Amino acid sequence: MTNDDTILREVDQALAADKASDQVQRNLPALIAAGLLVVAGVGGWQFWSAQKEASAKAASARYDEALRGAGSEEAMKTLQSLADSGGAYGALARLRIAGEKAASADGRAEALALYREVYEGGGASKRLKDMARLRAAYLALDTGRDAVLAAIGPLDTDASAIGYHAREALALAALKAGDYQSAEEMFRKAAAAPEAPEAVRVRAGEFLALAAAGKA
Repeated sequence: MTNDDTILREVDQALAADKASDQVQRNLPALIAAGLLVVAGVGGWQFWSAQKEASAKAASARYDEALRGAGSEEAMKTLQSLADSGGAYGALARLRIAGEKAASADGRAEALALYREVYEGGGASKRLKDMARLRAAYLALDTGRDAVLAAIGPLDTDASAIGYHAREALALAALKAGDYQSAEEMFRKAAAAPEAPEAVRVRAGEFLALAAAGKA
């Protein structure tokens, strides 16, 4: 390689370095801004997480306080306040209020509405929504078979323990509606299912006899 070639190569390298330096200089404000956004984003997320955790702790303390004073007017006010605030503890508070309402015949319609708010709304986990559906279904037995079906929703195909309770509610609804054939089939299936909760199997055997008698 000649000296000229060496010089040209060095010049090319120098020009390339200058070009890269110019690009960095031109892009430096954007790079700095992007870096600041990342830092701000991380800081904002950490602040939001801390606020969310603090809010959850406060809601938990208020919910526990309401449970300790269960039945009192002050406890109901606290539960209603939590219910209005939404979120997971709001859903828990609605379930608790609905349970209190369901204890009296006059409050059953309101209880059903509260259960519906939990399983149709946001903020509640799937487990809480499933519990709301199940409680609504049992409460709706006096309302009619269609009301039970509406409350159960997709739970009749659930393979977990809660699914067996849901199918029990459907079988009871069939029994109350006078559909003894369907009730008998559902209770027989539940009584013979080894994976079903023991209490469900025992009750299924008892209700099976009632369905068979009604069918006869």
